[in-house]
Amino acid sequence: MEHARWRTWTVTMARRWAKSPNLLLASAFAAAIALGGVLLCLPWSQTGTVPVSTLDAFFTAVSAVCVTGLAVVNTPEAFSPFGQCVILLLVEAGGLGIMTFAAIAHWIIGRRLPLSYQSALEGTLYPRDVGRQLRRLTGRILKIVLIAQTVGVVIVWLCLLPIHIADGRGVLFALWSAVFHSVSAFCNAGFSLYSDSLSGPMRSGPLLLVVALLVVVGGLGHWVLYELADSWRSGDRPRGVRRFSLHTRVVLWVSGGLLLVGGLALWACGTGDREHNLVDAFFMSISGRTAGFNPRDMSGLPLPSILILCLLMFVGGAPGSCAGGIKVTGLAIWFARLRSSLRSQSDVSLFGFAIPPELLWKVRMLIGLAVIWITGGTLLLSIVQAAPLETILFEQVSAFATTGLSLGLTPELTGPAQLWIMLSMYVGRVGPLTIMFWMAHANPSTVQHPYGKVMIG
Repeated sequence: MEHARWRTWTVTMARRWAKSPNLLLASAFAAAIALGGVLLCLPWSQTGTVPVSTLDAFFTAVSAVCVTGLAVVNTPEAFSPFGQCVILLLVEAGGLGIMTFAAIAHWIIGRRLPLSYQSALEGTLYPRDVGRQLRRLTGRILKIVLIAQTVGVVIVWLCLLPIHIADGRGVLFALWSAVFHSVSAFCNAGFSLYSDSLSGPMRSGPLLLVVALLVVVGGLGHWVLYELADSWRSGDRPRGVRRFSLHTRVVLWVSGGLLLVGGLALWACGTGDREHNLVDAFFMSISGRTAGFNPRDMSGLPLPSILILCLLMFVGGAPGSCAGGIKVTGLAIWFARLRSSLRSQSDVSLFGFAIPPELLWKVRMLIGLAVIWITGGTLLLSIVQAAPLETILFEQVSAFATTGLSLGLTPELTGPAQLWIMLSMYVGRVGPLTIMFWMAHANPSTVQHPYGKVMIG
């Protein structure tokens, strides 16, 4: 009798997962977190020199799968090479997307993807309906990702080789460090094998440049990378970005604008030193939106720079990328709507294309929910965690935007604060996608209510 009930429940849940891409995606990320947490709890995943509790292990798993980079324990001191491999695999799985790996599995065994998987993949990776081209495009995108990471590994390894030969760590550690940091940078995770992140051996100019390029490429999104690679392969050299799709043009323009404005603003406000280092300012402008690598101690940042980084983290990277936030396209659509409202125009347009009303509604919903979550989370953290308000706000925005920067609060988080930050990272990584899937299948209400007037302003 019990066996029959269990079988009925299993079949029912399987049917629900097959019909609901958002539930499928959320469940896949949760399963990866659970598996990663269990593996990081094993004795051979830890060095034994630094105590790692069960909560710490699962916090690290959440941070890795959600490609955030926040760490309550020092990664190189707390986790053994096996544990570091687990973290790296979790980062790769979270960065490329669990749904992408499901497509790879079906592609390898030659089975047709279910319609629910196709819907989820198209909503995550592609700005338009790709239909039968799904497998081909997914394969090309994965090739692009593999090539970018491999090139990054080679360059970083060549830069680290003389450093680690000199300090006695050797060639193999330099290679492992290159693999770890290249994958972490491309996936916008921010995990590092050095206790001081990038302010130690990797602070040299060439290494910072390579890491910054990997972060930028990983934050552009799979579809943008596909269009850029396709244009290069076909020999088509468009003048500027005018021949690319609207999505790619918006991503490139807004990403470039945020990098420039954010870098100059951080340079003007200061990066924690008296010299106002321009290189650090632009690197923090890149890393602050997506990755979480820090080239210096973040605790010395002035308040204006903290607020600028909060805004950059809130925006994040591009849709279909490894980055979090409300995405650069969401920011562009929000400003386009604001411009149309100020001009009393009924249509909202970008680069000569009208934006559909349902897309405007989705952006409003996404930004509204993000603001509510961050505000409520900041209030909750201020109750359970003793810290300055700007430090708490920075931690909350970083967790929800899956950025990974911290002003030094993460290792000091209490148990309830750790649980909330874990939930914020999960919601920040999975939530916007599942909200998009849910709204895509939501049935609009047919009830018409009478109009009412309320005074504003």
